Amino acid sequence: MLRLGYVKPEVLSWSPRIILFHNFLSTEECDYLRGIAKPRLQVSTVVDIKTGKGIKSNVRTSSGMFLNHNERLYPMVQAIEKRIAVYSQIPVENGELIQVLRSTGMKRMSCTDHIMTTSLMNLT
Repeated sequence: MLRLGYVKPEVLSWSPRIILFHNFLSTEECDYLRGIAKPRLQVSTVVDIKTGKGIKSNVRTSSGMFLNHNERLYPMVQAIEKRIAVYSQIPVENGELIQVLRSTGMKRMSCTDHIMTTSLMNLT
């Protein structure tokens, strides 16, 4: 189900374009994603500029994981990805795997990444 009527876009900035989508995920969808993610959460890393490899850092203390290609076939995940496609105007097949991060009770200090983030969803 697309649930398009429940989503409330709020433009935060036109340049760069930043839009906050209130109610993008339902409580049920958040619980579902958390349920998939919880057993596979791993400590988040940052990129070491010397080696290009991921390393642990005191700048980022979250845990995260990416859904796999098989999980993209789950009906609820497909509904979420379709909604992302509708609002981003980017076809589902051009989308990336959904990443789930857990940061409750953890710290994440401001840092500069060399890889641009295209979208963020907070599953609180």
